[in-house]
Amino acid sequence: MAGLLGVFGGSRGAAQAGTVAGAGISSVHTSESSGVWIIGMRYKIINAETTEQVATGYTEEKMELGAKSSSVLGVSQSQQGGLSLDTMVQRLVQKCVWEIDSKYK
Repeated sequence: MAGLLGVFGGSRGAAQAGTVAGAGISSVHTSESSGVWIIGMRYKIINAETTEQVATGYTEEKMELGAKSSSVLGVSQSQQGGLSLDTMVQRLVQKCVWEIDSKYK
C-alpha cells in the first residue's frame, strides 16, 4: 500500500503517509472474556433457649461476568457486564430469609 501511494503521489511524503495508514489499520484490537461463578450461602437455625441446632439450609446463585474491550490507535474502551458481588450477596440473603420464613415460622 505504501508503494502504491508513493507511485501515485510521486513523493516520499506520500509513501510515508501510506506507511502510517497501514500501521493504523493493523492497530485495531478487540477482546472478550467471560466467567461464571457459583456463589452459595449456608445457614443454621439455633434455638436461643437450648442452643440446639434446629435446622440448616443452603442456597446458591450463578453469577455471570462478561467484559469486552477494544482499542483503536492506542485509544481503548472497555465495558463490563453482570451483577456485582454485593448484589449477589443481597439476593442470597433475601432468598435464605424467604426460605426460613416459609419453612420454620
